[in-house]
Amino acid sequence: RIINQNDPVDCIKTLKRHKFLIKSLAFHADPDCYFDYFSTRFRGNISLTGDLTPSNALISEATIGWVRSEFLSRDIRCAALLVLRDPVERFWSAIRMIRRKQPERWAHISEDDHLLMSLNREDFYQRGAYADIIKNIKSSFPESDTRIMLYEELTQHEHVFHGLCDFLGLSPFSPRLDVRENSSPKNASIRDETIRLLAERHETSYQAAIDVFGQDKIRKHWPGIRYLEGSQ
Repeated sequence: RIINQNDPVDCIKTLKRHKFLIKSLAFHADPDCYFDYFSTRFRGNISLTGDLTPSNALISEATIGWVRSEFLSRDIRCAALLVLRDPVERFWSAIRMIRRKQPERWAHISEDDHLLMSLNREDFYQRGAYADIIKNIKSSFPESDTRIMLYEELTQHEHVFHGLCDFLGLSPFSPRLDVRENSSPKNASIRDETIRLLAERHETSYQAAIDVFGQDKIRKHWPGIRYLEGSQ
């Protein structure tokens, strides 16, 4: 939205609504703002903060290494947490979120068609390109500062969550595994053929997860892989 510079009240209201965008623009204009922002999070008894977004998957190996080195130069431990979800479920969840946030825009098209329409969008794919993401993280972080987990285990098993707490230096506590924040429930079904196409598009991601967790665990938690096994 264009700000009406002749209306101070409108300016203030618009700036407040878009403070996140403004902060992001500041980060891009001066990267030191990004590191300074997180440095200021450590106040009082706060010892942990994070930048958690699927968009981090788009960051190059060189940039990841640079970010880590910048935090280390400020005496801040920088660790990598990567939570992997069944690629088919991740892709479908992203589409549901888009539709939930913009229902009028997408009311004319089914979820199934929306998935097919987005199948070859590179930005969607890269957020689930697990082979590249894992390689970039392992090249930039030591094993002691790297944790790769399965979303399906983290959201179902308390002991897995406690393992994450240990990695983050937190005292274990009981999570509310029955609560889902910002979720986009499944309100429609999609065709098997669509699931197969999604699975095939992410074949390297399934293999990357198998390389980390083993085939048995991935077959147990990621039903999408069966569409690949059935095509072989």
